[in-house]
Amino acid sequence: MERDAAQSVASLASLVAQLWSLISDEVDLDEVGKFVLETSAYSKEFAERGLRDLPADQVQRVAFEDFMRDPVGCASGVYSRLGYQAPEGLAAKMQAFMAENPREKHGKHSYRLADFGLDGLVVRERLATAAALGAGIL
Repeated sequence: MERDAAQSVASLASLVAQLWSLISDEVDLDEVGKFVLETSAYSKEFAERGLRDLPADQVQRVAFEDFMRDPVGCASGVYSRLGYQAPEGLAAKMQAFMAENPREKHGKHSYRLADFGLDGLVVRERLATAAALGAGIL
C-alpha cells in the first residue's frame, strides 16, 4: 500500500501520540513527529530493500487513494494480477464489513503535520532520501 509520505507520517504520528497519552500525562508532539519520521524512513528503506529481492511478478503496489476509492476492486485486482482466484464471497464480505464499519464510525480523525513539528516538504525529502539510501545498501 502506497500513500503520500506526508499524509502517512501525519496519520501515524497522530496514532502514536494517542497511544503515548495512554501511558503518560505529557506527550511531546515534536518528539512524536521526530520519532515517527525516523521510524518511517527506516521502515521504508527496509521494505524497499526487501521488495527488490522479490520477483517483480510477486509484488503488487496499490495506491492508498485507489484502495480507499474502491477497496473491493483493488483486492480483487491484486488476486487477479497475482494469478489467483479471489475467495468465494470476498466482495460480499468486504462490503458487509465496510457497511458495518464506515470510515468515520467513531468520528473524524483529524491531524496535521505541523502539530508534530513537521513540514510536508521535509517529510517527503526525508523519505525519498531513505529510499535512495536503501538502494545503495545492497
